Amino acid sequence: MERRKQTLQSYKIRSFYKLFDHTSDLGVQVRGADLKTLFKNAALALTDLMTDIKTVQNQSDRIIEVEADNIELLLREWLGELLYIFHTSGFLVSDINVLDMSNRHFKARIFGEQYQKKRHVLQREIKSVTYHQLKVIVEEHEATAKFIMDI
Repeated sequence: MERRKQTLQSYKIRSFYKLFDHTSDLGVQVRGADLKTLFKNAALALTDLMTDIKTVQNQSDRIIEVEADNIELLLREWLGELLYIFHTSGFLVSDINVLDMSNRHFKARIFGEQYQKKRHVLQREIKSVTYHQLKVIVEEHEATAKFIMDI
């Protein structure tokens, strides 16, 4: 039963993002019902692409705040900050609570835990989110983002 629950959780996370081919880098397309959900889903996809997110527990939290000149750059700054936190302190994100958001400002409480080699198998090293092909589209019932990650 526990194995089935983990498989379903993993399926749900993977249902809102997909990969696309890009020479030597990793192309990602993420969707959400709105911008807040899109930013949350992009962060969860980032963790899931680094390690199996179902192994990451909500043991501690932090508040993250980023600003940028437009929504595309804001998404890039958000994901870049999460990568920076992982690379400098080993913190993996398992959940997000959006606290405040505009087209130039994003503030969220992130939940997760420190990377543990025995439990978190690193599937790939993600160095950064690039500006190449960075795009956010907001429609009436869905927001989508497309970006490239340097691996």
